[in-house]
Amino acid sequence: MSKKILVTGADGDLGKVIVGALKKDNFVLEMVLDKKTADQIQGNLLNPGSLEEATKNIDVVVHCAALIEGKKKNIWRTNALGTQNLIQACKKNKVKKIIFISSYDIRFDSVYGRSKLRGEEIIKESKLDYVILRPTVIYGKNFKRNLASLANMVKKYPLIPVIGDGNNLYQPVSAMDIARIIEKIIFQDRFNNSAYYLAGPTSISMNSLISLISKKMNKRIIKFHLPKSLAIIIFGKKFTDKTVGIKDLNTSRKELGIEFTSIEQGINDLI
Repeated sequence: MSKKILVTGADGDLGKVIVGALKKDNFVLEMVLDKKTADQIQGNLLNPGSLEEATKNIDVVVHCAALIEGKKKNIWRTNALGTQNLIQACKKNKVKKIIFISSYDIRFDSVYGRSKLRGEEIIKESKLDYVILRPTVIYGKNFKRNLASLANMVKKYPLIPVIGDGNNLYQPVSAMDIARIIEKIIFQDRFNNSAYYLAGPTSISMNSLISLISKKMNKRIIKFHLPKSLAIIIFGKKFTDKTVGIKDLNTSRKELGIEFTSIEQGINDLI
């Protein structure tokens, strides 16, 4: 049976993938800041009235909208206060379930991580049915960030900067895998009121990741290593901040019943 689904942040990289997957069998309303098509509705997490309008006659909300970078107060307002506003609208319009795209970053002491953690707390306290997803670094075709920007750098330049020794480990997750999980949990109540970490099946060092991308592109590159302190001066702190760690995903894989895309296959799809 199809559902009426609202996707916040529907014009973002992940939002577009989720909308594409859900539209096959459901009515999907895309909440965006700037409406361009009939399938979209203009909404702002800091405008409660727009959220009340967007959540009318909706069964499930997939909450992707978030602010990752910018002024600390704006990140907090969007991710924490904005989630509170959305929950109030959901309760007023009797939305049955909310799926919240949180982040692995809740483990780290950053304003983004704290704002996402507060969003989780607000959702858990709401008494709505919920599922919280905590992805690591997300990648996908036509993305503008993360692995896509790294692949673009490898494509354009023969010299690739690497922070530190390059042995720091990452465990990226495919946006398509996240979309497949959301398709599944929308229709199955057994996942309700749970939280899951999401990542790819294996970890990979930054050195190996760059080598893998260059091999897939059949391009020779030279890596040069920068001390983190120097990299911060050159590229800015946001470029060098740790954004992901390694997580044992046996529980998530078992409960969700999904095989995550390998990084090798993911890179093939990416380039």
